[in-house]
Amino acid sequence: MSLALILVLLAAQPEGEPGLVAFEDVNVLPMDAEHVLAHQTVSIRDGFIEEISPWMSSKLAPGAKRILGNGALYLMPGLGDMHVHAERAEDLLLYVTHGVTTVLNLGGARGDLAHSLRDKIEKGEILGPHCYVSFIIDGSGLPDIFFVRSAEEARAAVRLAKTNGYDFIKVYNTLSREAFLAIIDEARAQGLAVGGHGVRSVGLKEQLAAGQVMVAHGEEFIYSAFWDKLDEAQVPEVVAWTKASGAYVIPNLSAFNAITRQWGKPAEVREFLKQKTAPDLREDLILDWLRSRYAKRQGSLSKEAAFLKKLTRALSDAAVPLMTGTDSPVIPGMFPGASEWVDIQLLIDAGLSRFQALSAATRIPGVFINANVAGAPRFGTVAVGNRADLLLVRGNPLQDISALTRIEGVMVGGRWYARSVLDEKRKALRARFEQADRLRRNAAAGVGAF
Repeated sequence: MSLALILVLLAAQPEGEPGLVAFEDVNVLPMDAEHVLAHQTVSIRDGFIEEISPWMSSKLAPGAKRILGNGALYLMPGLGDMHVHAERAEDLLLYVTHGVTTVLNLGGARGDLAHSLRDKIEKGEILGPHCYVSFIIDGSGLPDIFFVRSAEEARAAVRLAKTNGYDFIKVYNTLSREAFLAIIDEARAQGLAVGGHGVRSVGLKEQLAAGQVMVAHGEEFIYSAFWDKLDEAQVPEVVAWTKASGAYVIPNLSAFNAITRQWGKPAEVREFLKQKTAPDLREDLILDWLRSRYAKRQGSLSKEAAFLKKLTRALSDAAVPLMTGTDSPVIPGMFPGASEWVDIQLLIDAGLSRFQALSAATRIPGVFINANVAGAPRFGTVAVGNRADLLLVRGNPLQDISALTRIEGVMVGGRWYARSVLDEKRKALRARFEQADRLRRNAAAGVGAF
């Protein structure tokens, strides 16, 4: 199917362009602190939050679109998935249908996402989340990754990323020490933040001290801080220097959990294809999942998974800023949008409170982007002046995290999409994937050469 036809099918159909919108008699989770503002009116003008006031005394601007909460619905910031590899319109749609209004692409986003596609999203021509994009630089010629051999080449790569409109530099495993330090220096000069993996020739301690602002996976600490030794006695020291650096960490527990589950077990990939969100998958993604490289491995990752949960709790207890991230959809089992809910739940399972886990999905991503992307609007809390990226749910997620799954509607940059609109978009997507769904059902049943 041509890109043009895909864009027509996924064209956004909001119930109104950014203008005047009022959420009436809603309970607000501002996410600036652990509290609820009951019975409020939240007024939106031209894509930004203009006023928050008690419902009984609020006055609506003439012509405002009214969305009624009747005291039963909760309004909170939209979710942020800060580690995705999605760059196709049909995948990006699914994030919004699950309440994700902002994503950070850490996959070396293609030019069409960095330019045309996210521009169409911002204009409301396509339904998708706000997209921030990274440019990967490595030290060896892995598929689909830009690599450099020298400090001079590293500096040139950073300048190329800046010219092409990327928001972040993502450093990868095999960079040389001189190339990494050149990237940090040139990125600072170009106004680009650096995040990503642990560079084996340098180590995370020195990387963060040099100015790397984010670690893209909790497991990178195992390889580049603990050096493959799961020594819990070293955790306090590692946490201390991480905290001192000011860096953000994406534990990425959902992805590591999925990898652990399928490690050496091809049948587990077929189990993923039985989940209720599986009909959302396109055919080529199903085929990629069925070829899972993790399923071909031997042994177990159970010890590493347990260690990462303890490390995540220790980082949180030390007030290291954590962010949700799923690595979706390229890792088998990581469904676009739906895996965000899994990631939040796994943070809670690791010992974080519901407020802390929700902060990792809302407030903290907003602070991170605002601090590291020049000119980025404020988002991630329900506050006057913030971009209106909002999620309306039935139930209080601070009391019952499953309320995140009971979505009444999503607002992206001031454009409102009621549940009925989101359902229609998802239904149309699944209709397009009829052939993919036959493949999925056969694979899940073990029919065919998978």
